[in-house]
Amino acid sequence: HADAVIFAVGANEAHLASALARGRAAAKAAGRAADDVRFGAFVNVSLHPDLEIARASVRGAAATFARFSAFKGSPVAEQPEPLRSAVKLLRETYDMRDHTRQSSPHARAMEDAFIDWFALAGPPEGVLPRFEAIAGLGLDFIYMVSASTDTPRDVARTSLELISRGVLPL
Repeated sequence: HADAVIFAVGANEAHLASALARGRAAAKAAGRAADDVRFGAFVNVSLHPDLEIARASVRGAAATFARFSAFKGSPVAEQPEPLRSAVKLLRETYDMRDHTRQSSPHARAMEDAFIDWFALAGPPEGVLPRFEAIAGLGLDFIYMVSASTDTPRDVARTSLELISRGVLPL
């Protein structure tokens, strides 16, 4: 019955492509025409010349979106690493009082390897190839989710300025 499906499965091209294929197959199985349903994705993005700062600024938001994969009934055993490990941790530690905060214990527990897999974070030249690969999947739209709620203002501004200058082809 949906007009659109928006994935919150991270920025790993292969994982997102798999989710998109399952969504398209489900639409077809429901008798929907190929262009009847629009498909998009939420992607956590933080551009900054310093990789560690970019990772930190997106950590809370990435944990929040990864939490969707941790909901009861989600097939954790079928999820790819490092999402599977993050989901197990989030099921045990996610605290809604610290929702989207990079300073939360559950966000700080997200390893760099997970952030690098799930989000687009770092200098523009490192992020651009991954963004282009995602754009090439044939999604109808991408919602870029920027910094976590308690990211320092100057860090969030740097990321938004880089995005607005056309570093990523919007």
